[in-house]
Amino acid sequence: MSFTIPVPPFTQARVKKHVVRIDRPAPNPWAAVGTPVWVDAFLDRINAVGDLQAGWDGAVARAVSDAAVTCAMNFITEVMERDTPAPAVVPVNDGGLQLEWQYPALRVEVYIAPDGIVTAWLREPDQETELDYYPSARIAQALKALRPARA
Repeated sequence: MSFTIPVPPFTQARVKKHVVRIDRPAPNPWAAVGTPVWVDAFLDRINAVGDLQAGWDGAVARAVSDAAVTCAMNFITEVMERDTPAPAVVPVNDGGLQLEWQYPALRVEVYIAPDGIVTAWLREPDQETELDYYPSARIAQALKALRPARA
């Protein structure tokens, strides 16, 4: 299956089978400040998860869907800033995947279903929240707490 997604130019050369070059140039959200340090590790992990074959768990797991990988890449470019810590990328046996940030003051789990539907669970010091309907703005706001303090 091939498809096109609007990802920043630095990802087009790195993502193996999940991205076809786009016809129009995509804006690079980090052009003014340089490529974030988390990009290479994230792309290595999303490629590894995206390459998993059916049965990767030794049993009945489905291969991670192209739609889930595509959605994860779009989502990550919407919520991450240059100095946001990279998420863990975890395959889910139904063919989806999960992006996770696990810190003492904040836990974020973003589940991306095989069809690309996004839901999230967020635990902050004073509350737990479940979010549906592509919660990128709320997740981006929460992830700001993980960024290093600026002098």
